[in-house]
Amino acid sequence: MAKDRLLKTSSFTGVNVFEQNLGKLYMNIYCQSESGAIYCLNYLYKHRGRMVPNPIWNAKRVEILITGSMAPLIGTPLASVVHMDRQFNPIIHLFFIGKDHFVQEFVWIDGEVKWTKSLAIKTAPDSRLSVTSSSVTSDVTCLRLFCQSPSGKIEEYKGIYSTLSQRAPGDNINSNPITVWEKGQTLDFSHSNSNAIPLPGTDLAFVTDGTKDDMNSYGYWQTTEGTVKQFIYDGTSWKMGDFIIRGAPLHTAMTAAFLNVCGKRTPRLFYVGNLLEDPGADGLVMKAQAEILGDAICSKPVDCNSRIFGIQTDVGFYVFTVDGVGFKPHGFPWGNVEPFMSDSCCIQDSIKVYGLETSWERRL
Repeated sequence: MAKDRLLKTSSFTGVNVFEQNLGKLYMNIYCQSESGAIYCLNYLYKHRGRMVPNPIWNAKRVEILITGSMAPLIGTPLASVVHMDRQFNPIIHLFFIGKDHFVQEFVWIDGEVKWTKSLAIKTAPDSRLSVTSSSVTSDVTCLRLFCQSPSGKIEEYKGIYSTLSQRAPGDNINSNPITVWEKGQTLDFSHSNSNAIPLPGTDLAFVTDGTKDDMNSYGYWQTTEGTVKQFIYDGTSWKMGDFIIRGAPLHTAMTAAFLNVCGKRTPRLFYVGNLLEDPGADGLVMKAQAEILGDAICSKPVDCNSRIFGIQTDVGFYVFTVDGVGFKPHGFPWGNVEPFMSDSCCIQDSIKVYGLETSWERRL
């Protein structure tokens, strides 16, 4: 039997999950193997109010109940989000692109697989994915999914998840809530600014602070000129912001988050940039940028072609940088933008999933 190995170019995405009934806090990180399978790396770090001593990563293959053209595309982008229902059960949505280049949605409720669904969303072959979540009521959650269309434009799709809705007759599982999707806006600013044309295959980083009206939402992508631009949702439409980054490598990796800074929740963009601080050094750094003027607030050395993703936890915000050896966490605690690493957070300095440790290997 052949061993399944981590795909060197795998995308990564992750969520922080709280299971109230069991008192568990853990991270789930999703990635892809060489066979095309999706794996979940689970990291239980807190149980019944106490930090778990010496936690480990446990890998489990995600049993996706779709095959053929809807099965995950090799090298598919991954995006995920978690929210709670009225009973405080965690609901995880995982998005990927199938071999037919349509977006697929995979949903767990309280740790149990509920459904997979092919969305009527056609993407460009090299499109990335980004998703946000905001609470409308205790029964209704608004998801916003972003991708690049075959025409190269950035498209928004709005999904309403309601515990009051029912699945359609003939679907895999009846009497479960569903996400009802509709087309949102096309984020096309090329008519007013020729410098805003998205780079084909650009990474996408969208974030919201979770307010009911989604007015505090931001998005970032790279243009054909290589600049990274910011886009702001004002409650009615998306508009181009003043924030700009020049000189980032083409197809730079990005992730974004809201962090508490001096008592104010402020958007932060993390991206892989050139190592400009030391002209004599080689390589790249992960940078965290402030909203205004794009001033760097931190930098961490990373390998070439590193990917990054972030997870908000109750012990801080973590940005993971990924290379061909493993992934490393860089923590940002609440109320502070200075990077830190703390043993009390029970996060390993390096988790070498590509090293094919026993927890990662799976014989097919």
